[in-house]
Amino acid sequence: MDEVDVVDLGQLDNFKGDVDFYRELLELFDSEYAAHLEGLQAAIDAEDMKAIYEHAHAMKGISLDVGAKRLGHTVSQICQLSRSLEKDEAAKISAIRDVYALLGARLTRFQEAIAEIMPTWE
Repeated sequence: MDEVDVVDLGQLDNFKGDVDFYRELLELFDSEYAAHLEGLQAAIDAEDMKAIYEHAHAMKGISLDVGAKRLGHTVSQICQLSRSLEKDEAAKISAIRDVYALLGARLTRFQEAIAEIMPTWE
């Protein structure tokens, strides 16, 4: 997965003219992402594949909207796993938990990258 860029610079180019709007979008991202992350954890604990997919799918969209490419890719893997044809539910949940464990580091790396990039916009 390391071949996927942390930040989609092409997506960020859409916001270069309006740094304030991008900051507002990041604030919305933070709150929406946190809410879905909490819901995703609850869905994983309940082994509810439908809810896992719904939260992961929403997280993927909001991640890609702000240019969090690697984070979006990681969440996309959870979407795919929740919809996989794997019959062994325990194995599927285990794989989802493994990918879920990566999300914290992916979010932190995105936040660090944005903190480095944004000052160059002003």
